[in-house]
Amino acid sequence: PPIPVQQLTFEEIQLLMKQSLSQYCGLMAKPLIQKIEQIKNLQELKMCQMQWITSLQESRIPPHELAHTLHSINYSIQLIQQKN
Repeated sequence: PPIPVQQLTFEEIQLLMKQSLSQYCGLMAKPLIQKIEQIKNLQELKMCQMQWITSLQESRIPPHELAHTLHSINYSIQLIQQKN
């Protein structure tokens, strides 16, 4: 059965992105992690998301885990946008 998608807050999206980077990319991702910490809005988040995906695709993350994490983030971004 498919893993249910979690609805995340803006802060939880940031945390999830940072955690996955530090877990799978290590020190290489430190500049991106710091950049993610500075994000203030969805526009900036989406810009960082492209770098985030690229970094993780080059890491040892299992493809299904990356896909699920990305799906959760995209789903949550959509919901946040609908509220605003």
